[in-house]
Amino acid sequence: RKLLECFKQGVLYGLMYSLFLLLSAKLTAKLGVAPGGEFRTALQEVKHFNQMMIHLGDRPIDITLSRALASLGFFRKFKFFLQLIKSVPDLSSVDIERCKNKDVLDELMGEIEKEFPELHKVLVDERDMYMA
Repeated sequence: RKLLECFKQGVLYGLMYSLFLLLSAKLTAKLGVAPGGEFRTALQEVKHFNQMMIHLGDRPIDITLSRALASLGFFRKFKFFLQLIKSVPDLSSVDIERCKNKDVLDELMGEIEKEFPELHKVLVDERDMYMA
């Protein structure tokens, strides 16, 4: 149902959303974690403290994806998704383990920021502001 709604926003948006879901599913399967797992872990941890309130929130993925796609021109979108498609199937279990290291994640985000600063702004900076 959600996928059909995305295609109503445009074929390109629908295809990009479908690709994002496919790649996300592959990555989470390789990592052995479910999307949103960090929120479930945070909720379990806060239960150890009586009377503590917590608010877990994130910007809806459709808004983030829409803004990310809108930040890129046609050729930049094409370049980004070609790189994404090329890189995900090549991830080995060693690569996955390396990604769990904060320094490696920072390095990867630095590469994204250098190559696609407009995406970094939407995926990191805007999302951080929303969550704060």
